[in-house]
This record gives sequence, structure tokens and C-alpha cells, in this order.
Amino acid sequence: MKPFISLCMIVKNESKVLRRCLESVVGLIDEIIIVDTGSLDGTQEIAMEFTDRVFEFQWKHNFSEARNYAASKANGEWILVLDADEYVYRDHLKEAILFLQNNNELFDIYAINIKNFIGENGENVIQNKHVRLYKNNNRIEFFRTVHEQLRYIDNAFEMRIGVLPSLIIFHSGYLKKTVMEKNKGVRNRTLIEQELKTASSAFDLYNLANELRTMGKIEDALGFYIKAYQKKEEWTVEWVARCTVSICECLIGLERYIDALAVIKDAEEVYMNSPDFIYLEGLIHFYQGNFVEAKRKFHYILLHAEKLSNIINSPDYRDYIPNLKLGKIYEIEKDYSNAINYYISSLNYNRYSLEAISQIILILSKFHSEVEISDFLTKHILQETSIQFYKKVVAITMNLGLNELADMLIADVLGESL
Repeated sequence: MKPFISLCMIVKNESKVLRRCLESVVGLIDEIIIVDTGSLDGTQEIAMEFTDRVFEFQWKHNFSEARNYAASKANGEWILVLDADEYVYRDHLKEAILFLQNNNELFDIYAINIKNFIGENGENVIQNKHVRLYKNNNRIEFFRTVHEQLRYIDNAFEMRIGVLPSLIIFHSGYLKKTVMEKNKGVRNRTLIEQELKTASSAFDLYNLANELRTMGKIEDALGFYIKAYQKKEEWTVEWVARCTVSICECLIGLERYIDALAVIKDAEEVYMNSPDFIYLEGLIHFYQGNFVEAKRKFHYILLHAEKLSNIINSPDYRDYIPNLKLGKIYEIEKDYSNAINYYISSLNYNRYSLEAISQIILILSKFHSEVEISDFLTKHILQETSIQFYKKVVAITMNLGLNELADMLIADVLGESL
């Protein structure tokens, strides 16, 4: 029987994460195809534990070529594309497969929502949609050397892309340590610059701006974001919305608040029910010390979170960060009860927020003994977290001069492992 879905992956030196990815799909995907572009760390051996369809391909500094080679080996009706540092929830994948089986002729190509964990511990999330599922009908291919996209080989076909409703891809490749180890910025920037030499598309300019921003070159990045936006062919393309958010964020980073507010005002008329621009407006008021208006914006987001479903850049803008900022504002205003409540609420969305935990400890230290704080932390904050995270919390208590609290955490939670 012909496979229904083939998973196609290209990998290189991914022994640390490949097993996690494959375990999330094995038994649900009918065929797994892995193309290795030169691993030296045992990646192929891990791959062969899950599939006998492992191929080697000489890396030509072109992601699309490698992806299309992997697709040429696929026998399934559909092709799902994942990277080794990604994974899915099995229940979500089951729902997606059922959806495809019941709607097989609806679209030929589907975009999937990707949640990217960033920071040291994945404490923040940014999201984007990317085409990752398509019919294996020999009419569709990847193009571009990096940040590859799908297209019909024959331009006579209309490009119709659906969004798969149930599947989310979780991506850990932007964690700070991973980015540094793999030197992704240099690699991506080199490939983008190659693309720009042949055709200076708006999407290439946008991707170059992202790389420059990652390097901390905010002024340069802003210039390329603006050029990309000006060169866009249509505003409904998904990256254009993210580009608009990035323009605002760069302007805020450069303290050009009036310019940022002007962009936000225009954007709110286009991107309805989005928390992103409301949050950014609140952030500007926060930086300007206008706490009344900042609170109004952040409270609005939390009160209308269900309605604000059009998340462009990050779900953090709808839940975690408004709570965190409200906690900070109330702390500044010495309304410590509200401050604690909002800091704790922020932890409901981001349990690894060292900023929230640090401020909670600082406020509690004004009114409670270190024994009481230790009891509160171990019972309500630090449950089911890693030893590494506990060490960071202990470091916070030491920096605050709460040495007795640090000793209690070590004795009660860490034992001899510190």
C-alpha cells in the first residue's frame, strides 16, 4: 500500500536532538526519509534506528537542493518537512493526519505554525508560519538557497496555500547556546547575500534584516526592514506582518518612540485583533514613564486575550509579558500585592522567567522571613524544574544577599548536587 505521509529531513551533526524529533513522529508517519549532508557525530546511526531510508548528499550550500533530493526519495501521497531540532506533539499529528485524510483535495500545500523557543532556557517564544506539508505529485518544489519556500514547477498552476489547523512544530534551534555552537548567523547571512546578488527580492531583504538585528546592528536592520516593506508585492503575505512588528521593535530599540507610534497606529487598522501592536504601544508608554496609559494597554490585552487571536510575532505579547510589565509597574508604584499577583501570573505562562522570580523574591524579602520565602518557592514556584534552573535561582538569592535562603534551597532541594 502506498504510504500516506513521508517525512523528509536533511540533517548534519544533529545527534543531540534527532532522536527527540523522530520519537515524536515514529509509528504515525508511514515513511521516514533522512538525507545526511556530512555528519561526523553519529547522526546517521541514530537515524538508522528509526528508518532504513537514510541517504547521503553532498552539501552544495543550498537548502532547496537538499530538500528536493530528499523529496525525490519519497513515496507518500504527502510530504512533511521537519528539521532535526524540531518536534511535534503526537496527538496534534494524529489530528492533522485525520484532517488530511478527510480533506485530501482541499489544498496542495499547507503552512504550519512554528513556535520557536529563544533565550537561554527557551523562556521566550516567537512564532511564524512556514510551508512544510505538500502533495507529492512531482509538480511542487523548494526554491531559494536559504529560508526556502515552495512553488509549483509549472507557473500555470495557481499558488493556493492552506494553514493546517491542528499541527504545531516546536523549534529549539534558536536557543542561545545552539545558535552560538552552530554559528547559524554567519551561514545564513552568507547564503542570503548570495540570493541578493541574483535577485533582490523583498523577502531576501527582510531575512537579511533579521540577521543584522540578531547581530545587534539595529540601525542597519531597520533600514533593510523598511526597504523590504516598501518592496513588498502584497501586504497579506505572512512575513510582511512580522516585518511591520520588527520595524516597530527596532524604532523602540532606537528610542524613536514618535515614529514607532505612527507605524503602530497604521498597523492597527490593518492587522485587526492582534495583541502585538497594542503591546508595543503599551511598552512605549512604559519606557516613557506613562504608567497610567501603559497599564491601560496591558490590562486591555489580558482582559481581551481570547479576542486577540491574530498573533503575529509572539504569544508572549498576549500573556506572559503584559503580566510581567504590570508586575513591574505595580512594584514601582509600591503596590506590592498587585505586583506579586502579576509576577506570579506571568509564571503561569513562563515558568522559567528568572526576572519574575527575582522580583517575587525581592518583594517577599521586604515582608517575610527567609524561611517563609523558601517554603513558598519550593511549594509554588520551583516544583518540577531542573537542577540547572534551581542553581540559577540560588544565584539570584545570593546576589540579593539572602544567604540563609540560598542555604535552605541548597539543603531542601539541591542536596549534594550543587
